[in-house]
Amino acid sequence: MRVLIRPIAIAVFCLTVALAVALAPWSLALNAADRNHDPQRKVRSPGSAAQGAPEFETRFLALLVAGQQNAAEHVLASELARFPKASQLVQMIGRSSDQELHDYKMQSLGEILPAQRALFLQAACERSRFDIVPACNKFNAVWMLDRGSVTAQCAYHVLWMDSQQLAADPPSEVERAFRGLRDLADKNPDDLMIRWMLAVQCRNWQRNEEGVAAYKLILQHWQPGPAYVHQTYANLLDGLGRYEDALVERRVAVKMEQAYWTYDGLGVTLDHLSRFDEANAAHATATRMNPGRSENWSNWAISLNGLGKYDKAIEKCQQALRIDPSNGRAYRQWGTALAGQGRPREALEKCKTAASIYGESAVLDEYIDQLQRQIDEE
Repeated sequence: MRVLIRPIAIAVFCLTVALAVALAPWSLALNAADRNHDPQRKVRSPGSAAQGAPEFETRFLALLVAGQQNAAEHVLASELARFPKASQLVQMIGRSSDQELHDYKMQSLGEILPAQRALFLQAACERSRFDIVPACNKFNAVWMLDRGSVTAQCAYHVLWMDSQQLAADPPSEVERAFRGLRDLADKNPDDLMIRWMLAVQCRNWQRNEEGVAAYKLILQHWQPGPAYVHQTYANLLDGLGRYEDALVERRVAVKMEQAYWTYDGLGVTLDHLSRFDEANAAHATATRMNPGRSENWSNWAISLNGLGKYDKAIEKCQQALRIDPSNGRAYRQWGTALAGQGRPREALEKCKTAASIYGESAVLDEYIDQLQRQIDEE
């Protein structure tokens, strides 16, 4: 991606994921026995809407495919309200010992196991919007209940791929994890929730081409599909430099759900296309909808810099940093604005601060070198 819109580093993201994993001791360790577990052993299909799925899942999928994810999740919440002990199990994860979890599961298995599929679907929806901690807790419960089901196998792979452990492993282990989830999706083509989780993980690990292929397949069956599908699909297309294609998905997402995150995404893609007037309007709307989100202000600064409105861009960066002093993009855009005002020394200082937050960034490093050469030539 361009220097103006640098994605969050995977290392930073995995630290966030580590918090989720730390809350889920039952399967979070993913010890040698689990990691060598054959994901196809004793797999039993949970069914699909087309072939004998329970009534709640049929309603859930119908709403999800129609683009009504919030309503679909209400269906899941109503279903899970029938199984209070399942909710109690989720709440115990991260707070109780392994033995306590095991004992509670065995004592209440008959009252919890029927909720496994609904728990999985709820976790998948949460994971689709990157609510990682609650999703991981539910995936852990799903994995605990019946490891032989396809549902549990998908939960296992998501937990593994979200773990800090995998982030520290060699690339061959990451590839192994993707191969496992990909194979599970291929062997269960009617269960598109598995394919969706694969696509979400592609976004997480910046496997843009594979993610685009997964979302393209999903949208062949889900029309219009949830706004989160179009949003993340657009993020992946942005990552491939396919900005016009991404813009199509952004507009669909905004039409389906007028929220700060859809407008912010629209603004990001328009910035890539140097359509700064339109991007400015999108970022302004996103910020008005959620003024407490630091990234909305720093993203707004991108379009203002593109328009040459450097004073206003600096104001947005300052507001972003008041909310979150660790917002590297705000420092980066502040540096861009200062450079635009002919103040390269101050710009260099801000960009170096941004670099200290971002970590390794070849594009930002090149821009810093450019500023340094400009100063040296004065």
